[in-house]
Amino acid sequence: MAEAGIRRESPFSSSEEDKRPQRKAYVEIGAVVLLAFFGYYAKMEMDPSQQDIAYSVLGFVFLIMILKNVVYGLVAIVVAIGLSPDGVAGLPNMRLEDFMLPPLVIIWWLKRSAKGVPLVETEFMSAIKMYMLIAAISTLLGILRETVWPSYHWLIFYTKYAEYFVFAWFVLNSVKAKEDVILLLFATFMTCSVVAYISWTGRLEAIGENVDRFVRATGPEGETPNVLGGYYMMHIMMAFALLFAVKNYVYKLIILAFLFGVVLPLLYTYSRTSFSSMFLGLFVTSLFIDLRFVFVLVILLALSPILMPKKNFVKEDVVERYSEIFQIFDDEDGAPSSWKARTVGWYIFYTRTWNHDPIFGKGVGSIGLGIDSSYVKKFIESGILGLLAFAVLLIRIGRIGLYVAKVSKDSFYRAIGVGYMGVYAGMLVHAIGVSSFSTIRTAELFWLLTAITVGVSLIVKEENELEKEDEEDLDQLSFTSPFAASKV
Repeated sequence: MAEAGIRRESPFSSSEEDKRPQRKAYVEIGAVVLLAFFGYYAKMEMDPSQQDIAYSVLGFVFLIMILKNVVYGLVAIVVAIGLSPDGVAGLPNMRLEDFMLPPLVIIWWLKRSAKGVPLVETEFMSAIKMYMLIAAISTLLGILRETVWPSYHWLIFYTKYAEYFVFAWFVLNSVKAKEDVILLLFATFMTCSVVAYISWTGRLEAIGENVDRFVRATGPEGETPNVLGGYYMMHIMMAFALLFAVKNYVYKLIILAFLFGVVLPLLYTYSRTSFSSMFLGLFVTSLFIDLRFVFVLVILLALSPILMPKKNFVKEDVVERYSEIFQIFDDEDGAPSSWKARTVGWYIFYTRTWNHDPIFGKGVGSIGLGIDSSYVKKFIESGILGLLAFAVLLIRIGRIGLYVAKVSKDSFYRAIGVGYMGVYAGMLVHAIGVSSFSTIRTAELFWLLTAITVGVSLIVKEENELEKEDEEDLDQLSFTSPFAASKV
């Protein structure tokens, strides 16, 4: 009985919903975040001789956590997606979640097998299997033809893709109720707030050094502005949709403060790709909520020079920077230099791949992240077949998000679907100018939100089927009732 006073209520619950007991989460998430900060501090501040001991302690605590509850480990990985530095334990391209996911999945699998819990099967996972199979064939051909060089590059990229999808599969099988979704979203929003703070203070520190150029906001461990902008964009989409689902005005103010605290760091990335994706994502989200919000977005955009602080030595104005987006269709002299460089690079790699093998491409690992386009990268890696398989995957998850946004009767679940459609539209645009589906901080977050949305779609489908069965039972009861005739 004493425990009942500690339990929290969902901010999305209404008076019509059952007041079911819910997990204690805030203290749990706070402990996980402190654990993540310890790992971040170990990488950034400790001597290499001390880091091994710190990571050993970190790993031991993590094992104890997931043995107690695998949900803690899932939240820890969500935090690591935003905060983990690169080069953990002195290994290139290794991050904390690379070490955390294998033991988490193994322990979860053993617990699941002991309880006899069935695995979730969806068309989402079947599309992933098809894409990974084609990518594997392309990579094997690339190794034999020596187009993947050095040969170990396939291991870095292919296993990273596999890790993204294993993580999504794990999340999908872990999302069973509304409390699970709230827990994960709360963790990722809180992590994004910390990332935005690191980015904002880092930019101010660079400005304080009187750098004679405009200073782009970067994230933990010097994350590139374009990738960081995509990370912010996805959080903005989900928070904007949830803003209209909460009933309590205190939560509305908290979400508004979060949006304001993340939008500014995104704008100061000076990433035209991120800005375009954010604007399109908000437009799509507004179509589901209220089209009048589009006009609010335009007003805020017009007032941005007034709302945002300035420094007199910042040579490039934010509005001037983003207005160059409309010049990409101008002639060669008028288009932004970065856009011209991208298109030239795309054409060169596209031509070389087409002449080599347009069907299977050159293999995963034949091209790095510098190509700055997920679609071109997919074509180079796995050819037309791989690009089509990935397009089928995107179409299927888009249909799932649309289903949740249109069919769900629960305001919270509907907000998840609406927010995800904004994420989905934004990522389709962001992936044009950034390798968004391959870079860690954007790809992992995207597949996390995708898995959450797919999990929600299964919950919504089950609730709708149960409601339909109840209506059929009620109709049958009314028809067979001996008192039915007397009521006519």
